[in-house]
Amino acid sequence: MECIVFTKFLVPLTLEEMAERVKELGFDGADLPVRPGSQVTHENAAKLLPEAVRLFKDQGLSVPTIVTSLKSATDEHAEEVIATAADQGVRMLRTGSWSFRPGDNFKDILTQCRRDLESLESLCEKYGVKANFQIHSGSCLNCNVGISLMMLKGRNPEWIGIQIDPGHLEVSGEIQPLAFAMTGEFLHNVNVKSPRYYAMPGSHPGQLDWRILWQPLPEGLVNWRNVFSILKDIGYTGPLSIHGEYPVEKDPDMSSQLIAKDLQFVKGLLNELDM
Repeated sequence: MECIVFTKFLVPLTLEEMAERVKELGFDGADLPVRPGSQVTHENAAKLLPEAVRLFKDQGLSVPTIVTSLKSATDEHAEEVIATAADQGVRMLRTGSWSFRPGDNFKDILTQCRRDLESLESLCEKYGVKANFQIHSGSCLNCNVGISLMMLKGRNPEWIGIQIDPGHLEVSGEIQPLAFAMTGEFLHNVNVKSPRYYAMPGSHPGQLDWRILWQPLPEGLVNWRNVFSILKDIGYTGPLSIHGEYPVEKDPDMSSQLIAKDLQFVKGLLNELDM
């Protein structure tokens, strides 16, 4: 199974340095950010994405998927990004998320989301690139698989699907076996990271605030042996995108040390389960 790394924590490096670091860490390839704040953005993707893919290929690495902020075919540069991805052999992209906050009208946001995904599907089919949105805890419509299936009603899973993130599912409270069973043919991709809750003094006496920090994989809430067993049972053969979103994320060197250990942990489990 291909183990790739979400290179968000390496954005302070040049693209060439990023490719070299991913090679040094032992990954098979990159889950490359192509969005605001990254080296490659929506605006410059036509120019820089081919360069980035070339640099990774020079290191013997793949770029099977990219992470964008796109949500609709009408977004500026949407067709340019997807066409360039297709031309470079990138066959999968992550979309942005649809926010939901207290006071929002659920039906209105859901309706708009469905329109967005319908338009995106036509563009993906045109260029042969799959699009998926991440299951993400917090103020997102796509916070669990149950609501995500409402978002995906009427969509073709060949082109539009879900990127399951077991770490965020732990926060959202949806159990892993049920989540994967519900996702079915909409499963495009799997993220690998794990959270833990920490209690902090609250804003009122006697009250605690519970916060999430992302941990090394063996130390977080996700039971990865169970998750990988589910993936084996359902015949999942897509990439595993390992994320290094630690408190030291802004330090590429410290994050690299932690994520290298995560990769070895994942490889150990995959070998143990004969995957």
